[in-house]
Amino acid sequence: MTKNPQSDFNILWTKYEGNFPVNSYICWRHTDTAGVDSIATWPANIYTYTDRKSPSQGSDVYYYMEIKHPTGCTATEATSKNSARSNRGSIEPPGFGTGVPETQMQLAEYKVFPNPNKGDFTLEMSSAFDGIMLVKLIDLNGNAVYAGRKYIQSGRNSINFEINNLPKGLYLLQLDLNNERSFARVLINSAE
Repeated sequence: MTKNPQSDFNILWTKYEGNFPVNSYICWRHTDTAGVDSIATWPANIYTYTDRKSPSQGSDVYYYMEIKHPTGCTATEATSKNSARSNRGSIEPPGFGTGVPETQMQLAEYKVFPNPNKGDFTLEMSSAFDGIMLVKLIDLNGNAVYAGRKYIQSGRNSINFEINNLPKGLYLLQLDLNNERSFARVLINSAE
């Protein structure tokens, strides 16, 4: 989620890749002043939305995306199979510098720089454990334009990416490590 110069909130999510078909996404907005509201429903082929009518312009805005199982879902199933997850995004005051800090998930801290870039960028991150991290770069249509595996060591890690011939635009860098998923925004300003 980003905030544009007109104070609109740009919401971006990835295509659901679970084990059942999704017909639509439902977006919920929470603010401290207005509470929780369902603001829109989109068909399953839409992955972006610009909220031009948020009652708040501060860091108290949260968005939740909902999908519904075609035959329903019970709390017993979600508890026993650990099949329910919730992701949320909010706007925090921006920092300074050439990197975009990302701290949405429990994957310690991480940032992408330079950002924007031409397809050559670095991911710096900290991890509490060793493991294999699955990495995808996803375009605004939900298509993975890059996929790979990176070995992560406990402590600080620096991973360089050289992804050539990408069209100009906003991408999501999806990071999957130890059953946790995080996203970092990557802005490609031109192909080399």
